[in-house]
Amino acid sequence: MQYEDLSKRLVPEAINFTVQSLLLLSSSSYTNAKSIPGSFPVPDIDIIGSKLHFKLKKARDIAPGQPRLFDIVNETLTGEQPKLDLLCAALELVRRFAEVYKPLDGFIELFSPIVDILQHLIVNKLPTSVHDRLSQSIDHLSRLLKFAKQARKPLFLQAHRPIPIATYIPKFDAHSSSYMRNRDPDADRAALAKLKAQHKKEKKGAIRELRKDNRFLASVQQEKQDAKDREYKARMSKAFASLESERAEQKKEEKAKMREKRRAGKKK
Repeated sequence: MQYEDLSKRLVPEAINFTVQSLLLLSSSSYTNAKSIPGSFPVPDIDIIGSKLHFKLKKARDIAPGQPRLFDIVNETLTGEQPKLDLLCAALELVRRFAEVYKPLDGFIELFSPIVDILQHLIVNKLPTSVHDRLSQSIDHLSRLLKFAKQARKPLFLQAHRPIPIATYIPKFDAHSSSYMRNRDPDADRAALAKLKAQHKKEKKGAIRELRKDNRFLASVQQEKQDAKDREYKARMSKAFASLESERAEQKKEEKAKMREKRRAGKKK
């Protein structure tokens, strides 16, 4: 049960098992499975019948308690006590299922037959506590069904003015020809296209002028650099010429000195 509460998902098999348990454990005014309301498949009613019903003389003085499922399944616990415990547990499960599934849209269709089944259960000769629990379950489910019916609203169409069909200018092919591009029937779109074309044209002209200016500035800068290079080359050439002439004079003087020394040596 706790897993169904966490998952918020409907498990119809669990509800069907609980309803079958109530019908098998307690006597009712239904004679066969076809007379049971709702869409619950209860074939065991016709097969088992009243084999699991209470023996009223033995069940009058029994107090309901917590069912010992392990002992009941292993058939180590028999008699009317386990039946009474299971009946009370089934009633409690019906109430808890109703609390879990009350947000569902199909809550009314799901639990209306269950309330009808509970009202047809015959528990007058069972202990008073069982009768009280059954009455409490019926009242609880009836109250939830009442709230669900009050909250349910039928579907209806939206009450608003009819939406007019939008009218559009035929789709304009702006790329078929230059003539068509300049003959747009939409005035706003034509003005926008004209502004875009003018902006594009001015942008291209501005870029062209900027490139011209850049080329002119680059050429002026290059001319200045060439003049500096020529001036530097002239200075360096003049300096090298001066150094070469000085070196030539120096070599000439050295050769004259060497000749003088040779002549002086020969005379000695």
